[in-house]
Amino acid sequence: MALCNGNTTKASRELAKQGTKIPARTLWGWAREDHVQRYREIQGDVIPEIHARLADQSEALALQHGEVEAQALERLKKELPDVPVRDLSTAARNLPVSRGIATDESVTLRGRDTPAESNPIEDVNEVLTTLARLGVHGPPKQVPTLEGEATEEEGTTS
Repeated sequence: MALCNGNTTKASRELAKQGTKIPARTLWGWAREDHVQRYREIQGDVIPEIHARLADQSEALALQHGEVEAQALERLKKELPDVPVRDLSTAARNLPVSRGIATDESVTLRGRDTPAESNPIEDVNEVLTTLARLGVHGPPKQVPTLEGEATEEEGTTS
């Protein structure tokens, strides 16, 4: 049942395929009433396997998104003169976002750092200085540092 993310109906079907018939209601009772602590231990043991399965699925989706993205770009190249601008921008935006989400999910599930996590921004001013050195000019050279503390006033709610 833990491998089925707690879905007792699915777990019951999977067990039946292997020749063990246990009603979903019985599985539910074991996991939620009779053997709660043992079920939690088993859940903890199988989480890495569940994450590995989900990561595999996410990677497969990312690859499929990449293939569809390439096909869409080829088609857009051919039909470019006749495609409304709103459709071009939508396709150009949505396909890489979908692929990025699937890729990020697989990286996260495999326990690897995403690029943002492996290179955290520690100091905004350092980022602005680096951008200026690279020739990117924009907002002010320094971002003011705000210091203070929040206090809760009585009689106010958010």
